[in-house]
Amino acid sequence: ATGVSDYIALRRSRGVTVDNTLVVGGGGPIKKNHTFFFTNYDRNWFRTTAVPITTALAPEAFTTLRANNSLFAPGAVDFLANSYPVANDPTPRGSLSVALPDGRSIVLPIQQLSPGAVGYGTNFHRGLAKIDTRWGNNDTFSSRFLIDDNFDPGAPQAIVRNRVGSVSRNWSWTTNHVRTWSPSLVSESRFTWSTRDINFPNNLPFAFSISGSGLPALGNQNFPQFRNDNVYEINNTQSWVKGKHNMRFGGQYLLYKLNSFFAPTFDGAVTYPSMADFLFDRNANFNRYAGNAQVDEPTHELAFFLQDDYRITKALTLNLGVRYEYTSAPAGYYSNAKADINNWAPRFGFA
Repeated sequence: ATGVSDYIALRRSRGVTVDNTLVVGGGGPIKKNHTFFFTNYDRNWFRTTAVPITTALAPEAFTTLRANNSLFAPGAVDFLANSYPVANDPTPRGSLSVALPDGRSIVLPIQQLSPGAVGYGTNFHRGLAKIDTRWGNNDTFSSRFLIDDNFDPGAPQAIVRNRVGSVSRNWSWTTNHVRTWSPSLVSESRFTWSTRDINFPNNLPFAFSISGSGLPALGNQNFPQFRNDNVYEINNTQSWVKGKHNMRFGGQYLLYKLNSFFAPTFDGAVTYPSMADFLFDRNANFNRYAGNAQVDEPTHELAFFLQDDYRITKALTLNLGVRYEYTSAPAGYYSNAKADINNWAPRFGFA
């Protein structure tokens, strides 16, 4: 609060949080003793305030820079003025000393920058629908659909263009079928599809930083990026009771399709070793991604199992089983890994 009025000090320090959640749900029969439904919707509104603080050049620093503008590289001072807001909080955060060609040195004070209390809020929606139905005496079906989306503008930053938001949506659909073949044999099958879309909008400039200056980096070299994930899964399990044997056997197949865009320094990243190097435009380091940033790789998972609870006597039951699993290694990730085709898991236990 040093150097500002009580009103401004209060505005900068206040924190407010408002969190509202709405839930609506209902269900009942569509057809008596045959088909039932259930649905649910919930929404969350979250609002808060944040007081982001960062370092910035003091007004006196820009006055000094402009007074010596003719000694620096053309456009250097203007770039600083257009990219970094001037400090508005006199709290000292150090200083920079820059040697000039004429033998003099100038001192650039570093202070704090804060826009005060900044509003921040997220919105989350989710909806669910489920239906259960019986077909005859031997077949039962259930189906569930779930969707949610979330908008997050990103936590406030003292420098507005450093703010990174995200938009995401998830879909999921599952259908399940249970078939009673006989009093001793039951089959259960399930199919699931789900997808996730997430996007980080690119509202940032190229990444820029001056090492050792105490000033924050501009931009974020990890953006833009986005991804879409799709998962397809199908499995079947049979349960069979025969004499002293209680057996379960079945299999599962899963396909995971990743579609991703990720390219660090896609828009470029510029780094200067010091403030002096920047002002005189020397020793700059520039990086920019030049490859294919699109990653489209499917992953396959396959599994089979057989398990038998064998009741030898009234006092002794053996648990016998074996499982086989296979998972592909897309693009040889993780040090050119190859898929394991000999992944057997035997099981033995007793009670």
